[in-house]
Amino acid sequence: MSTLWETQLRPEEVQAYKQLFQAAAKSQPNVVTGIEAVQFFAKSGLANSILSEIWEAADEKNLGYLTPDTFAIALKLIACAQNGIKATQPLLSTVTPLPQIQGVQLNSNTVMTSTEKQKYQTIYKAQQPTANGIPAENAKALFSKSRLPKDQLAQIWNLADIRKNGYLDETEFIIAMYYIAKLMDKSITTLPSILPPDIYLAASNTSPMPTKTSAMSPLLQSRAKKIDTIGSMAFSSSSSTTDPGTIMSNTRSWDVTAHEKAQYDGYFSKLDKQHKGTIGGAEAVEFFRNSKLPETELAKIWNLADIRKSGTLNANEFAIAMHLIHARLMGTPLPNVLSSTLLPPPTPVLPPQSPMHTGGFSSHTTMRGFSSPMTRQMSLPDEDLLGDFGNEKVIEETNAVNLLQNQISSTKKSTADIQAQKTQLEHSLHALEEKKKDLKAQVDGLKSQQEKDNTQLNQLKELVQTEKPQWDQVKHQLEVAEQELKSTQDQIENEKDEIKKNQAENEKLRRSVHNIQMESMRLTKALDDLQAEHKKQQEATARKKAEEARKAEEARKAEEARKAEEARKAEEARKAEEARKVEEARK
Repeated sequence: MSTLWETQLRPEEVQAYKQLFQAAAKSQPNVVTGIEAVQFFAKSGLANSILSEIWEAADEKNLGYLTPDTFAIALKLIACAQNGIKATQPLLSTVTPLPQIQGVQLNSNTVMTSTEKQKYQTIYKAQQPTANGIPAENAKALFSKSRLPKDQLAQIWNLADIRKNGYLDETEFIIAMYYIAKLMDKSITTLPSILPPDIYLAASNTSPMPTKTSAMSPLLQSRAKKIDTIGSMAFSSSSSTTDPGTIMSNTRSWDVTAHEKAQYDGYFSKLDKQHKGTIGGAEAVEFFRNSKLPETELAKIWNLADIRKSGTLNANEFAIAMHLIHARLMGTPLPNVLSSTLLPPPTPVLPPQSPMHTGGFSSHTTMRGFSSPMTRQMSLPDEDLLGDFGNEKVIEETNAVNLLQNQISSTKKSTADIQAQKTQLEHSLHALEEKKKDLKAQVDGLKSQQEKDNTQLNQLKELVQTEKPQWDQVKHQLEVAEQELKSTQDQIENEKDEIKKNQAENEKLRRSVHNIQMESMRLTKALDDLQAEHKKQQEATARKKAEEARKAEEARKAEEARKAEEARKAEEARKAEEARKVEEARK
């Protein structure tokens, strides 16, 4: 079930935004943290000041993280800033290209929806196309309403006009309308140089061709392995839908069908890594070898396809080579000379009143060197095929004969056209007569049915009058039930408001508790620090007192020693005095 923010975005935006959310949310599955958002949005290339404003707009509740809906708001604002688009309300409905985040490759699985295709088919049928399709003049008048630049319309014409005949059939018209619509709603900003095969397959009634993928190999083997994978797909038995009997014998303008050309262009674009418009001999030979044809036949195919003799193949020459390879794989011998039906058709040159040359779109991708034999013959100077330049009468008679032959051919063609129109009108008249009989029978049946319906209608009116009192009673009960329902809904809304208030209060209390816990932790740490400091001071005081006691003890002992020394000296003096007195007495 889609959430509210998804319903305001285009399907391709919903898919892209979800991919970007998954790429940004690394630590938690449904949340992009502030640090993750800063690192991810920095890859958008926008200035930090702009990204700061985008963050404030997306994280209105100051949660410090983004959920899928607020992340989508941030992405939409980034897309607006990257493309210089002013955001409108509702914000997510603002038409913008997808946001560009460096290093993130968006995967899109939707090429063209069935609704888009049906819409383009309806527009095509409304233009009353001919058997060949919509003429260039009508297409120009329709496409000009898009107000896209003429160079873009010219590029779209070259992508869509696969048959190169100045008309657009239904598939080609759908391709053109697809690119015009995508440019108008800014889903894309640039056009491809070659029509992607998936676009062609989506526009036509052909199911998409299955693709094969291979695991990534080391750098030195990746290119060769990829070419081998593409080549195996290109030359598989299911890769070509051309009937063997019509590969070389069909008399259409170009033997390479539009479906084949779209497939071959897909292979060509994968080989043309640098988008130069040509591939070298090394890439082509390595690719063609997947067909398992002998080297001599591949060399002959190369010589036939390399019309410009440049040693490279462009997209048309590559298509010719692929067509010849598939023909050979089906058993058709290779021609010695490239037939005119295998030469790429030239870009159609329309009369001066054509929209391709009168203010409409002009071709920017005219193929050089690939005009048909008839075109090349017309471009040569006039030659006297009889070789008689001096005989004026012969020249005059020859011109008269040529004029008569042209008139005869024109008359025959006109007669054939009139006969065909006559036959067609006769068939139409017969069909209308049959249709008339059928419609008359239907009218008679409808009249009979109308009479029966009138009878039933009268019976129903009588039944309505009979049931009306009961309906009034049921209506009254319905009104009472609706009032009770409204009352219940009002109570539900009140309860929801109360729940929201309680949730807000709970959130406020949670934050208060968190702040108190943080303050308590801070005070606890401060108390621990003070206790440790007090303990250090007590230990220092104890050490100081012990030192003072030790010094006092040493002073006491020193005093006692001094007194003992004085007593000893006094004793010695006394004894000396006594001895002196004894000596004196003896004398």
